[in-house]
Amino acid sequence: ATETLTITNSALGAGDGVFCTVSNLGTNDAQMTLSRVNTQTAGSLVVQAVNNGAAALNGDIVVTFWIIN
Repeated sequence: ATETLTITNSALGAGDGVFCTVSNLGTNDAQMTLSRVNTQTAGSLVVQAVNNGAAALNGDIVVTFWIIN
């Protein structure tokens, strides 16, 4: 499954570089992959995450990011 998350952050400028990771807090064998990060809109970060594991997510998705500018 693929999940698209939009994160609002006032420190983010359009086109800023971002280092981003995704993970799952559950105990199932979810294997989270980051497939896209879009920073084309100031103040907004769009993250697309995919579960490539055999098991469903059974906890929160954790997105961690650092703005590089």
